Amino acid sequence: MEGQDRLKSASSAYLATRRRRDDDLGEKRKRKRIEVSQLRRARLLLSEQLESDNLSASQRESMKLKLTDNRLQAERIAADLDQYDRMQNAYLSEAARAGEELENVRSQNRRIQDELAEVESTLDRYYLPPD
Repeated sequence: MEGQDRLKSASSAYLATRRRRDDDLGEKRKRKRIEVSQLRRARLLLSEQLESDNLSASQRESMKLKLTDNRLQAERIAADLDQYDRMQNAYLSEAARAGEELENVRSQNRRIQDELAEVESTLDRYYLPPD
């Protein structure tokens, strides 16, 4: 029973850690999607303003720089999202390995329980005094 309790405790701890990591990655992705949305809106606004005929050369140049900065921010965010995807894939691989290990431990636990039952049965047959 002690082995089963330890197994359950380890499983619970692992699942809690995994949920926290998944939640953290999900929250990061959500924030990045919001940033992307804001960047798109800013890019549209800048593009519209850039098409205006009432801009001076310096204003046009400033807007072009802002658009370039916007594009660079979008590239950084895309890189962050790619990194989050790689992390998520690593976590999923780790979870699959942990699941396999857990199943191996459970299988081993069942074999031990079977062997224990067999030993107890043998003891009962040969070493218990007759009634």
